Amino acid sequence: MEQTIGMERLYKLGDFKNLKFIDTISGIQDEYILNDEFQDMLRVLQLVRADKYYLKYVKLFDDVVQKVIDKVMTIEEAIDLLNISETELTKALTHVLKNNLKSIVQKE
Repeated sequence: MEQTIGMERLYKLGDFKNLKFIDTISGIQDEYILNDEFQDMLRVLQLVRADKYYLKYVKLFDDVVQKVIDKVMTIEEAIDLLNISETELTKALTHVLKNNLKSIVQKE
């Protein structure tokens, strides 16, 4: 007869959010399932596998958060450039026009 061994691992992510991993190994022969050392090794394997996937999740989540932060910074920089005052804009345009007029006059 074949047996099944299972494990649930719950990781708390904060703000009442959890991440649950469930691992099941089935098809284990009776002679192995009755061996405590074998069962312990299977449970360690399941825990290591759950931790591996949790760390992978954390890395992916961090990568996504970093991409969002990068986008937000880019958007904030663009907004800052668009939010210059009319006076600053007028000064900048006047400066550009004066320089362009000087270069046109010098060519003639």
